[in-house]
Amino acid sequence: MFSQLTYAPLPEWNDLFSILFSFNKISDNDLASPWLRDGEKGYWYSRSAWALLAIAKYRASVLRNKSVHIWLPGYFCNESTKPLRNFNAKIYFYPVMPDGSPDIAACKNMLSDSSIDLFVLVHYFGDLIDTNDSFNFAKNNGAWLIEDAAHILIPFDGISYNGDFVFYSPHKLLPIPDGALLVVRPNGPGKIKKANLKKYGFQNLEEEFMLTSKSSLTPYIWLIKRLLQKFGIRSKSYITTSFYENDRTNETFIRPKMSLLAKKLLAIMINNLDEERKKRRNNLMGWIKYLSISGLIKDKMSQIIEMKTPYLAVMHFNKSKDAQKAFYSLLNVKIPVSTWPDLPPEVLSDRQKQKVAISLRNYRIFLPVHRSITSKSIKSAAEKINIQTN
Repeated sequence: MFSQLTYAPLPEWNDLFSILFSFNKISDNDLASPWLRDGEKGYWYSRSAWALLAIAKYRASVLRNKSVHIWLPGYFCNESTKPLRNFNAKIYFYPVMPDGSPDIAACKNMLSDSSIDLFVLVHYFGDLIDTNDSFNFAKNNGAWLIEDAAHILIPFDGISYNGDFVFYSPHKLLPIPDGALLVVRPNGPGKIKKANLKKYGFQNLEEEFMLTSKSSLTPYIWLIKRLLQKFGIRSKSYITTSFYENDRTNETFIRPKMSLLAKKLLAIMINNLDEERKKRRNNLMGWIKYLSISGLIKDKMSQIIEMKTPYLAVMHFNKSKDAQKAFYSLLNVKIPVSTWPDLPPEVLSDRQKQKVAISLRNYRIFLPVHRSITSKSIKSAAEKINIQTN
């Protein structure tokens, strides 16, 4: 069915019925087991932005309330910085290379303007960014290294080997309303000690921010929306979507604590993560095949980047105008296409320094590859594009 093409994955009916009869309580440690290695400790939050804030608050406690300097890549979602900004952390955006890796030479030049406490490296869209240079840079400058693996379904070789902290966001890849895991590692450049962790409660965010965060009904509102989608009722907000609209995919900052509904759904799904990975890979290859037939992917002009476990299908164009044209071609036939990210204002105002991050934002569009999509729905979508473009 063409209606299967949705921005977000939909829960299976069997999963929904299972939670109605799920009375066994799964521990947070058991829930985190697919993402943890020996010696690592995990903490659950509703969103990875809260995990990033928890690390900043921990660093502040170690520094005895000294202002925390956080370095983020310029190619980063501004919405995810909101908790940090409310915490009054000092945020700096470093330039990235065309593959998304940190421009270490530029980072070294930035040291003359700011010290560094937390250095964040992002593994974009399910692909691996090498962490060795970042590890050395963080270690040489007394910083903690954070691997942002929010786009990674499960760790694979090269993920979660060098960071002091790693966070994952299962809610971005699985049909659950919320859920992000913060992993604390002992082997990063900061050598985080378990004894020191006991002095700081990573779950204290719940008590500190409960009064300012949204209602605990949010997960159930999510459930109602997904049920409506399963019955074929879709939002029509995509009709007015703009290629340059920066706040279309805003995070909903519900309370920091992961909801019980999300935990129950995730407990059902964690035994099928490898199947999820295979489905995403197959759907990525489906987009490559059928969009090539449709003519939307053309040699030397556009491509879909191949990845092991894709978060999204990344369509990269050589020109911004071509990306924009393809965006509206897909949108016109009701294919859930998106752009990413909503770049921070500091990045947009420094176009020379951040030219790579800005070009990545303007030269790329994205298509879903989640479990609710089938090869048949991808083929049907591509045939509609062909009809429109001939």
